[in-house]
Amino acid sequence: MSLTAEFLQSIQVLRQGVEDDEGSLPQGFPTLDDVLAQVAPLPEHGLFLGIASDGLPLLLNLQDPTPGAILVLGEGQTGKTDFLQGVARAASLTHQPRFFRFAVITPFTAEWAGWESLPHCLGLWGLDDSGLKDLMADLSARAEDRNKPETLLLLVDGFHHLVDLEVETLESLRWLLVNGAASKVWTIAALNADEAISLSNWVEAFRTRIFGPIRNSKLADRFASMPGANLGTLLRGAQFCIPERTHWLRFWLPLLR
Repeated sequence: MSLTAEFLQSIQVLRQGVEDDEGSLPQGFPTLDDVLAQVAPLPEHGLFLGIASDGLPLLLNLQDPTPGAILVLGEGQTGKTDFLQGVARAASLTHQPRFFRFAVITPFTAEWAGWESLPHCLGLWGLDDSGLKDLMADLSARAEDRNKPETLLLLVDGFHHLVDLEVETLESLRWLLVNGAASKVWTIAALNADEAISLSNWVEAFRTRIFGPIRNSKLADRFASMPGANLGTLLRGAQFCIPERTHWLRFWLPLLR
């Protein structure tokens, strides 16, 4: 069975109402390990984001800085943290740590427990971590040195919580959002769509936006770059979309385990 067929079969089960009380995805939904095994080998500089509707992997070319910083927008509890963790896990399975590492900033440290043990992980920083300022300064300095062989990825979960950090840290963050990708320091951040309204200046610093489910049509239209996204019809926890020239590309997020 093709990957597309596997996803669609699982979605059909959900739409028939076979879903447990917690709203989790059905047994048999494709896992990340299985998906990566089917699409291997991936390009050396490709960062796996998900599986497109045609069954092909959606990849970020880490050698092309054009996409810049990436913002994942969606309503609460729609899989944004799962998306970030999926990217980190896929990178850990497809890249060697001497060439690719990631750091995580999150107020939800319990949801990331254990990730710091991965050899690819630089560390896990909460908002009250005394080392957060140094991390941002180090990443900014690293971005200014384009001769480093490895790629670094900064994952920010719950981006709106960062706006109250001290000015120097926020200045380093904004510099990374605008300039980091050109120096192989990428940022992918998750933000609740309703929180994004008051953070328009920050949202504009992200050159690329990926969308999860947003049922509020006015809110969805506010951030979608063109019509036709139908963000309210995306499957919570499993489906995202991204604008691609003149159309929207929907893709699946495999289960982490």
